[in-house]
Amino acid sequence: MVDGRLEQIVSAIGPRRVVVISDRYPPDAAGGAELSLHILLREDPLRDQALVVTFDKAIALPERRLVDGVEIVALPMSAAWPLHRLSQHEVDRLKRLSEGVKWRKFIGEALALGVRRPRIHGPALALWIAGPPAGGIRMAHATVPEGRGQPELRTILHQVRPELVHADNARSIMMAADILADDDTPLVALVRDHRFTSLQFDQSLTPPPGAAGLSLRGRLAMTCAKAALAYRQARLKRATVVIATSQHVTDTLAPVLGDGRLRRLPLEPVELPGHSLAVVGRDAFSILVVGSLTHNKGQFQLLRAWPEIVSRIPNATMDFAGRGPAHQAMQAFVKQQGLQSRVRMHGHLGSEALQKLYRDCDVVALPTLWSEPFGRVPLEAGAAGRPVVAYGSGGLVETVLDGVTGRLIERGDRTAFVTALADLAGDPEARERMGEAGRARVVEAYAPMRLAKLLASVWDEVGGRPDRRTAAHG
Repeated sequence: MVDGRLEQIVSAIGPRRVVVISDRYPPDAAGGAELSLHILLREDPLRDQALVVTFDKAIALPERRLVDGVEIVALPMSAAWPLHRLSQHEVDRLKRLSEGVKWRKFIGEALALGVRRPRIHGPALALWIAGPPAGGIRMAHATVPEGRGQPELRTILHQVRPELVHADNARSIMMAADILADDDTPLVALVRDHRFTSLQFDQSLTPPPGAAGLSLRGRLAMTCAKAALAYRQARLKRATVVIATSQHVTDTLAPVLGDGRLRRLPLEPVELPGHSLAVVGRDAFSILVVGSLTHNKGQFQLLRAWPEIVSRIPNATMDFAGRGPAHQAMQAFVKQQGLQSRVRMHGHLGSEALQKLYRDCDVVALPTLWSEPFGRVPLEAGAAGRPVVAYGSGGLVETVLDGVTGRLIERGDRTAFVTALADLAGDPEARERMGEAGRARVVEAYAPMRLAKLLASVWDEVGGRPDRRTAAHG
């Protein structure tokens, strides 16, 4: 039974024209997606229209929050398969009681799901027994409709009765589409990554290997991944309008949707820092790398190029801002090579600390090895007046203008990447010119109010009168 506390919270907030569903939301923000959404929603055209519904793994009961004037209902986050009918808070409590209690619940739930829906959960159960692949088992086609938060979401939508629902990012889109499957409420789906087009956990767009080259474990993993991708794509087709944040994401989604619902709107607003952008005179040439520390992001590859970098830029230093699976290996490399005085691993940073790194660096490096869906970091660098050197792939070809706001290098060409850094190290005038161009571009194209008005126009188009809904469906 849904807790009456939720109904009281929603009643106290009052009516809202739009319910916005987001996997996470500030102050619980893992990356740029949640930050971008909040910067949009706190602007006047959107703030008073929206009620944000998000999920928090640390809470046991629904909570009401207010951040910068944005009304938020936080729901307990569902745990991972096969405990997805429980909240993560409940699973953490089971772990504290006894590891054996948690595993008994895990096995019991897995077996019950396998008996109840063998075609759905059977392959995942077999894969779990065989040994799950890195990242876990892709079970979104089952975990979304069965998830612990679905009844609470239905309660909120039934009570608010919004003109439209806006779902931001993949899991929220799936949840919203599932709930609205038999409802004519319009759905705006904002897609920021490759989860609707990639079978891989790392969202790589490389074709998967053929079944003939896979082990039994690999074939089971592919069965789960294909079922999950088919589910995601089917739910995306429920949307009235699908917004992609870059031309790259738009191009990847076009074969999936195949109609006029798809729009490219770069809804990635960037705030201009209020402090001085001047760099205090120093002897070092500071290279800043921002982003989750993963293989896809290429930070470790750049770090391994340290001998090449320092041979071209003797006074170079490097700062890595972010955390992720590669953090430990990178930190060990820094220690092994004795680079602690010149290479600093900062981990995850708050906004003020990150802004200080942008302000104090000479250039921002993005050695991204995959097709980045958008690429927010170059815009943050531009807001701080700093040039960018990046591999030219995915959305980065839109957020870095080669020769104008930075340099784009052929993906994987480490020598050319180091050369571009060295060229900028020796040309302070070019750094200043590119930094100013980057800042001007952020002001012109990525200002929060401008993008909030764009999203408000989409909401106006698909919400409200029935004739608008019909037109939006095309």
